[in-house]
Amino acid sequence: MVELFIDTGQVRFVERPGKGLIVEQGDQKYLARGWRLTPEFEATVRKILDHGLTCLIRRMQPSPKHLNTDKGVEYIGFSRTANERWVMVLDQYSGRPSIDRITVEKGYRDVLADAKVPFVWETSGGQNIFVESKYVRELLAALTSEAIEAVEHQRGLSPSVSWGRSGLIVSEAALQSALALSLRAGLFNEFFGSVIKVVEHPRWGRIENGALPYKLDIPDIILLTKETMFILELKVNQIGTQSIHQAIRYLDNPSALLLAEGRQLQGVVIGPRLSPNIENPIAFKNHACAPIRVLTYLRSEAGNLLLSEAAGAMSGDSLELSLLPQVQ
Repeated sequence: MVELFIDTGQVRFVERPGKGLIVEQGDQKYLARGWRLTPEFEATVRKILDHGLTCLIRRMQPSPKHLNTDKGVEYIGFSRTANERWVMVLDQYSGRPSIDRITVEKGYRDVLADAKVPFVWETSGGQNIFVESKYVRELLAALTSEAIEAVEHQRGLSPSVSWGRSGLIVSEAALQSALALSLRAGLFNEFFGSVIKVVEHPRWGRIENGALPYKLDIPDIILLTKETMFILELKVNQIGTQSIHQAIRYLDNPSALLLAEGRQLQGVVIGPRLSPNIENPIAFKNHACAPIRVLTYLRSEAGNLLLSEAAGAMSGDSLELSLLPQVQ
């Protein structure tokens, strides 16, 4: 077994032939698929760590479901601390196992432009920045502590959230606003991928019993990525079966398929907790034309909005709900 331990950052890499690298830091680890311990990899990682980007496992990145498992992720990300967003990653665009280029978070575009570091801007998807590996020294020189502080401050990692005394957000409108701001700031990519567009309160028609005039479906938010359209249903209080059936109605509406323009559909219901009536959601049968995920929101110590995968039957796995049609 080939492994590498680097004192700076106290990080260990263990190569698993045919799978990738196990990245270990502290008491957590994850599998970075497709990577190998080549001399080029070691030299590049040492430069990044020596620059102060010593955190390889951030809060919610990788997401908890990818930690300490063989599920694997595409990237190895670097930041200064666990509470800051990633600054750069070695990912599927880097040319693994070789390193042809490094992906830099999109917030640093002006920093690199001002420093005249050559880069290519990803015009679709996550709209991040690609820098050829031969410019790694120039890249790191541009990413000073002051530059990172400025980007973190500008990013607005803590959109204003109105919390009630019970620890819940005061209204669904406040939840929607905080979530939309966070998504537009590039947060929560671990749950949705690289979001291209955020649309609040989209509207499409719904015909009932084949009769006109039809009614309107108005989801809280839709998110567009390159491959998926997420339809979000938000609940400030507990998530019950009615919330799930409402998401099913959105997914089953042919108008949603037209709006998706060939993307796959996925429903997402977000609330503080599951109703006790959904203690064993895996027991329900599928009705919707697409899967439905449940995420729970919670408040961080700093008062920020956090998201977490709801536990399917309290197992800790990602929860995909399948329900029977609701009896009218």
